Amino acid sequence: MLLLSGCGAAQTGDESVPPEAGAPLATGLPSMPFSSLGEGLTAMVDAAVGADALRGPNGDARAWATEVFVPWSDAQADRLARAAAARRSLRREPAGKRAVGAALHAHLMDETAAALDGVDVSGSLAEEVRRPVDDLRRRALAAYEICHELALAAGPSLDAWRVHCGARLAALTPRDAEH
Repeated sequence: MLLLSGCGAAQTGDESVPPEAGAPLATGLPSMPFSSLGEGLTAMVDAAVGADALRGPNGDARAWATEVFVPWSDAQADRLARAAAARRSLRREPAGKRAVGAALHAHLMDETAAALDGVDVSGSLAEEVRRPVDDLRRRALAAYEICHELALAAGPSLDAWRVHCGARLAALTPRDAEH
């Protein structure tokens, strides 16, 4: 039942169409600032946007763990692995594309952590479900920081992404780490 190795996995499902410049990706994310995404950023969008929500148990928590959580966890681990691979493929791209890639990777980790943290379970099952939350948030925080720096270096066309990543940094930074 362990979620999130961050290692390779195969993509499943229909291939999605890359968003056009100015098109919104998902609620809470800035519009895509590029007219051409390229293979790496297209793969990142496919992995990071549109994940299925995790619904909590409605009755038998153990049955939920087997029937709902494990398949969701496996799908999220696959998405995270594909996002990590896509982000690595962006290493030679301009700063702007690397900024958006880092933001999308951070978004996926952030959303996964929030989903895990928000599930209403108790006892040892809660420990199992929430085990990866702190690591996901730490990694999302680092990716948002990279996004912010790269978007700043990329210039005004990435201002919306810089602001988005800065806001997520502020929201995720533990209060005791600010001083």
